[in-house]
Amino acid sequence: MKKVLVILLIIALLFAFPVSAAKNNDDTGSGGDTGVQASAAYNKTTATWNGNSSGTTPSSGNQRGLATAQENMNQSAGQGTGISENLTTLRNQKEIKAQIRLIEKESANFSGSETNNMLKNRNTVHAAVQALIAAGNLSGVTGEQISAIAQEFNNSLALQYSAEERIQDRNAVSRFFFGGDSDAAGEIRDQIEANQERIENLNTLMNDCDCDDELRTMIQAQIQVLEEEQNRLQELSQAELDDKGLLGGLFG
Repeated sequence: MKKVLVILLIIALLFAFPVSAAKNNDDTGSGGDTGVQASAAYNKTTATWNGNSSGTTPSSGNQRGLATAQENMNQSAGQGTGISENLTTLRNQKEIKAQIRLIEKESANFSGSETNNMLKNRNTVHAAVQALIAAGNLSGVTGEQISAIAQEFNNSLALQYSAEERIQDRNAVSRFFFGGDSDAAGEIRDQIEANQERIENLNTLMNDCDCDDELRTMIQAQIQVLEEEQNRLQELSQAELDDKGLLGGLFG
């Protein structure tokens, strides 16, 4: 009886082991499939981020980064332009100062006797005009306008000096009987009116000039020279008009 029970127990165990082994194999296979699927999903996700750099989130970040970088570059370029313009302005002003100093030095070295004072005075005025023309190198519209007015002033002075020479050369007999040259005096006065307006325009431009104090003072000094010369010519023309001569005094 015992032998029979042992045999039945052995048979039962034999049937039990294959079923357990098969179940374990099924579980292992199912787990393997799950691991493969998980690995495939991970690889797919990695490929999406790495391979497709134009994906939604990375692209937005890149675009914002590029926009910021471009903005910084533009700002830096703008600042660089401003610095360059400032350096150019300073260099131009330095050159203008050097030109004015050279013109003034050459004018001061002008030699002549007391009888040649008129030429010395004209040389000083001419130097002032040339200095203002040199100021045309100032950046912006101001420099161009100063230079243009100085050119007009120079042409006007040529007419005034021509009339002044006629007054200086007037015959003594004509002056005694008929007085001064009213025509020449009138020409000088006509130019004075135009030049006074030019001086006002120059002073206005200097108020708006984008230049340092030293250069502003140097240019204003040249304008002052022109103003003083017009005052002198005004007195000359008035004295010539007041000179009536003998006949003018009798019948005037």
